[in-house]
Amino acid sequence: MGKTLLLTDDSFSIWKEHGISVEAIEFLDSISWGSDGAVYEHKNTPEHFKYITNPYLVFITEEEKIMGTAVFCNPQVTVAGKPYNYYYTRYFASSPVIRGRGVIKRLAIQVMSSIREGETSKTIFVGFVERGNKSSYKVSESAGYRNIATIKTSGFSRFFPKKSVRIQQVNTEAEKKEVIDLLKNQYREHALVQFDYIFLIPSSFPSNFINVVAPIGTNFTLDGSPVTATCNVVGTLNSVTYCTFNLPVSFGVHRIFADKQFGLIISGFGQFASYAYLGGVGLQPIN
Repeated sequence: MGKTLLLTDDSFSIWKEHGISVEAIEFLDSISWGSDGAVYEHKNTPEHFKYITNPYLVFITEEEKIMGTAVFCNPQVTVAGKPYNYYYTRYFASSPVIRGRGVIKRLAIQVMSSIREGETSKTIFVGFVERGNKSSYKVSESAGYRNIATIKTSGFSRFFPKKSVRIQQVNTEAEKKEVIDLLKNQYREHALVQFDYIFLIPSSFPSNFINVVAPIGTNFTLDGSPVTATCNVVGTLNSVTYCTFNLPVSFGVHRIFADKQFGLIISGFGQFASYAYLGGVGLQPIN
């Protein structure tokens, strides 16, 4: 996991790397979050990172010690049906050693300027700041973010949901496609819409692959990068010609996005065992 030096400022260095390092996880696990009102800590940080889409870590060091972080997640989204490059900022944190010195505010401006200069297409940057966290709000404003909305959330429990005769489970691929098509139509004029596949590659198998079937001419991105693999024709069904390709993938969470409906199978093998499952199927460990 190579890192790139973005800039230096006095005794501080600002770095960028694809993925999340062990040192960054240890730093985030040690941080208390929130400046006013409730102060809290994150738990099971490594497990949470499995579900972050295409993360880029930007971090500040002083004497090779991490002093601040921001994680830029890079999923595929659409705005009014058109694809856009998009970054959602998470895990914006600073060490108590440099809080109150204006360091994070000053460096945040330089970091955002450097990141924006590195993008070659129109890009949307989004972050969520709690109303009571005045310090983070001021830093975000200084970095170029502007307030566009206030979101009110409601907490609820999924452990014991109440059954309703108006709700039915989606059981077949045809029903799933119908629901997805209805959602796409419902949100066709909305911003930051996402209907890509998310899948997890287990770390216990050394060889892992994605296997895709799609109509000829389908364009794919995997973890934010265009897929250039050759798609080989396999046949025609209902006047639609289909092709297939497979790619090796590393362990962890991945997202694949396409401009047409497609089928996905994730598979892998080791010396004595193998696995395969359909993309979109939710699996949980049983032991």
